[in-house]
Amino acid sequence: MLNYFDILLCYCIVIIFIFQVIKCRDNSSPPAFYCPNTTYTSNSTYSFNLKALLSSLASNSSRPNGFYNTTSGNMGSDIVYGMFLCRGDVAPDVCQNCVSTAVKDVTSESYCPNGKLVVLWVNECLIRYSDQPLFGPATRYGFLNTQN
Repeated sequence: MLNYFDILLCYCIVIIFIFQVIKCRDNSSPPAFYCPNTTYTSNSTYSFNLKALLSSLASNSSRPNGFYNTTSGNMGSDIVYGMFLCRGDVAPDVCQNCVSTAVKDVTSESYCPNGKLVVLWVNECLIRYSDQPLFGPATRYGFLNTQN
């Protein structure tokens, strides 16, 4: 026959297990971002090119390979280079949702308002845009995810 202590112990173990399952299912970790002190002016040619680029990224987010890069604008200082990359283990619909959400987040005032170079990491995807070519000389910045 179980005594009071055994029943209480079993109850606590079940509660802890349920909380762990709920925590493991929560993938909504806050985005990490990188944006140095380079900004553009609102309503400039760069800002219009950026809007076109982000729209292109969002509309191409259903690609099965989880990667897309593009440019917007003509040659010169107002050209914008951009890309998204989804984790290799996420389904295309999850990638599409992540990119669409990240496109909205990347332009919000919460992260990098009017940033010319922005990298936004979310759990399932990464978005990057810049006034510098993506496939040029390597830049020296990185991100260490301490939540893994």
